[in-house]
Amino acid sequence: MKVEQNESKVKVLYIVGTGHSGSTLLNLILGSSKNAYSLGEVAHFSQSGLQQCNCSEIISTCDLWGEYFSKFSLGDTEGIYPLKSSFKEYLKFMFACLLKRNRVGLASLFSGKNYADSVLYNELLSKVKGSIRPGVEILIDSSKGFNRLFYLSTLPGIDLSVIHLVRDGRSVIHSYEKRGYSGFTRIFKWLLINLQIDFFCKKFMKSKSLRLSYDQFCMDPSLALAQINSFFGLKVDTVKYLDDVNSSVNHNFAGNHHVSRKKIESVRCDLSWKKNFSWLKATMLSVLLYVPNKIWVYPSKKKLKEVKE
Repeated sequence: MKVEQNESKVKVLYIVGTGHSGSTLLNLILGSSKNAYSLGEVAHFSQSGLQQCNCSEIISTCDLWGEYFSKFSLGDTEGIYPLKSSFKEYLKFMFACLLKRNRVGLASLFSGKNYADSVLYNELLSKVKGSIRPGVEILIDSSKGFNRLFYLSTLPGIDLSVIHLVRDGRSVIHSYEKRGYSGFTRIFKWLLINLQIDFFCKKFMKSKSLRLSYDQFCMDPSLALAQINSFFGLKVDTVKYLDDVNSSVNHNFAGNHHVSRKKIESVRCDLSWKKNFSWLKATMLSVLLYVPNKIWVYPSKKKLKEVKE
């Protein structure tokens, strides 16, 4: 099934999920498509002036982003929609998902706001097509945040499509713990966030969203990329995708710098949780996360069904 396209709007493919879900790698690979361009985590743009772009320049002086940095400052009237929301706003989103029947109804939550995301996407698309990659039709935003997905879905100037990226909860928890975060709290955040995204996509974006298991993507990248190409109309080379990524200069920022600024040799699952967790901890997590992992990450023991392009 292929996503319907609206030629009068900016086409944005949004990658949503929890942190440490593999979005940086997926974003780079999809950005190698001949008709798409990956931007990285756009939600961080207004706060990233001193961060380094993948082109090696800092964002505020980057050839792609520099001219827009001073133009789009963070705020309710002229900024980019922030990645984090207040708890009060978060509750509004939850109730709206339950009570509203369509995305038109969701837009009322942002009345009086004047964020500049649509303008930024439009200007970036024009610049990318004009001086970087002429055949670009789709911009890829890997910000991941559910609240940003919620907001973007209400914008009339954006033709939004979504990849719900889910990684084995045990790997996500292990990745957070390696960076000093509490694994216990991350268990419930992983469950809650993915439940919210799953519910939202099924209710409001059923024909324009695809859930992708990061672990199955790593098992057979070529088959997963064929599925993504078919569904979203991308043109990623399913054989030479790593060569395309490594040979190109991109202007991504934020995300996992250990992935985005190094040569990518291969796509593989990180299963180090198996040797680093104690037997008891691994067993408890496996039991606790069995059902959601079975539904979201390992829905079938068979490989991804091949999709002919």
